[in-house]
Amino acid sequence: MLGANPGDAGLEWHGQLDDVGLFASALNDYQVSAIHKLGHDPTFNYSLGDVIALMEAHEKKESVVIGAQR
Repeated sequence: MLGANPGDAGLEWHGQLDDVGLFASALNDYQVSAIHKLGHDPTFNYSLGDVIALMEAHEKKESVVIGAQR
């Protein structure tokens, strides 16, 4: 169960999840930071899908159009 803490029943997550992503491999520090910053910066406020598209394009050295410009 998401939010459960089997090691300490008193420390469960009491909040809401608004975006969930499954990745084929572990994310590195840069990728985790980019997801958080781009998703929470009011200048950008990208969705998780937009951030993933940006990261994939960056890794492939390609261009991508995201957000309202689609």
